Amino acid sequence: MVASTSSQPKSPTLGFLQLCLLSGWDSEAQIEVANILQTGGVNWQEFLYEVSTASLGPAVFLAIKDLPGVPSDIKTALHKQYLDSGVNAALLTRELTQLLHIMNQHEIDIILLKGIGLLYQLYENPAMRPMQDMDLLIDPKKAPIALQLIQEMGYSLVKTDLRSGFTLQFENEVVLQKPGPLDIFLDLHWYLFDSPYYQNSNSSVWFIQSALPVTVGTESARVLDTEPLILYLSGHLALHHGSKDWIWMLDLAYIINLHQGRMDWSLLLAKAQELELVLPLQSTLPELKIAWRVPVPDEVLMQLENLKPSAKEVDMARQAMVHARGSGKRFIDDIRAFDDPEEKNRFIFQRVFPSPDYMIRRYKIRNKVALPAYYLYRWFLGIKSSF
Repeated sequence: MVASTSSQPKSPTLGFLQLCLLSGWDSEAQIEVANILQTGGVNWQEFLYEVSTASLGPAVFLAIKDLPGVPSDIKTALHKQYLDSGVNAALLTRELTQLLHIMNQHEIDIILLKGIGLLYQLYENPAMRPMQDMDLLIDPKKAPIALQLIQEMGYSLVKTDLRSGFTLQFENEVVLQKPGPLDIFLDLHWYLFDSPYYQNSNSSVWFIQSALPVTVGTESARVLDTEPLILYLSGHLALHHGSKDWIWMLDLAYIINLHQGRMDWSLLLAKAQELELVLPLQSTLPELKIAWRVPVPDEVLMQLENLKPSAKEVDMARQAMVHARGSGKRFIDDIRAFDDPEEKNRFIFQRVFPSPDYMIRRYKIRNKVALPAYYLYRWFLGIKSSF
């Protein structure tokens, strides 16, 4: 079970875990953690499972490593997760430096997203933020050349394209993998959110234009500024995860605690309304205030509560929050997000009729004579998953 946010954790173990995280900035949580440890009422194996599943080992290790009452084997396991995270961050940083060197030579601007970006704007200790991959944002117009350069570095696409150019035209990112002693995964984004409704240059202008410069080794890159970062992480959490994974809530809690005296809340709320990302903020900020004890001003929450999301945003959010949507249902939802009829028709055609090369690889077809039957099979599965 992955930890999920609520003002009342579902179990004593999750409650204790959340207190450990809160103790990073809340003095009362520190006292509560110490009191619980004195009573010896923690199910440590369940605790370790929840911590590991939610990728929270480094943060929890730093919170409890010096406290009495924590079993030595639990400290050892968490310490290993902390060290592994640090090694992974070092490897990704070295790889990122090489990649940025090539991109900067070709004048391709790179904005670092999610974990890899937070290393350079939030976490002084790089081991604090576990990462599975590197997320990079580029100009959509530069995506083809960037993709070519990255593949020349030894990366390959994780998934085969439905048709040549489909991913670049209708998706927001592509995932690449570089084999090695530890495989490196790279998510190359050209739009911030995985929905055709948000995949346009207008929705990204503010995020990109306000991005701040950072230095990675000897190379330059950029990261999202504070208010865009909060809106992006809230949107990513709501639209892509469908639940409040604690690692993302922890990021948001640290950001707001760090910048609480300098936050432009009015700008954040105005942009949420303008960019139709009201619902993500309405989901995350009250939760951060109540469950995570983050200093979000009461007047900000009142103003946020009075914001009215557009009907289109409500519709997009309702689709994103449906858990375990089948491929057919996702296809229908994506069609509804298009405003341009020509774009919609191209999207439908290429999804319904992938290239023969894709079909052969996807379904491991040995004889091309069987291709028509596999198209029918694909359509059957899509229709079946629409209900």
